[in-house]
Amino acid sequence: MDYFFQFWLRKNKNDMKTKIQLKELSKESREVFSLVKGEYDPGEASEILNALFTRKINFHESKCFSSEIRFGEKDTYSEIRIKELKHAQAKAGELIDLARASGKAIRLNSEIFLELI
Repeated sequence: MDYFFQFWLRKNKNDMKTKIQLKELSKESREVFSLVKGEYDPGEASEILNALFTRKINFHESKCFSSEIRFGEKDTYSEIRIKELKHAQAKAGELIDLARASGKAIRLNSEIFLELI
């Protein structure tokens, strides 16, 4: 545990809940969260996926713009991710169209792996 947290714990030694939370945080460096889980009709699946893809694309576009303004060049990693995300969004759209045409539902399952590094 780093010095800041040791100091913080000493300063707040009467707050048992905080101590426990910080202790758990220092023990757990990984967590998995279920972001999307379930079966959806094609319209719902399209709405969910487009919202996720659009948000991530916008995030990377903002990073590129910020990098270009601040440093005079775009963020290379973000440019690559934008292309990957747009390609994935188009592929997902094709599968959703196929499900729509065949009258099938879509099962979505997405987990977020968070790891302190």
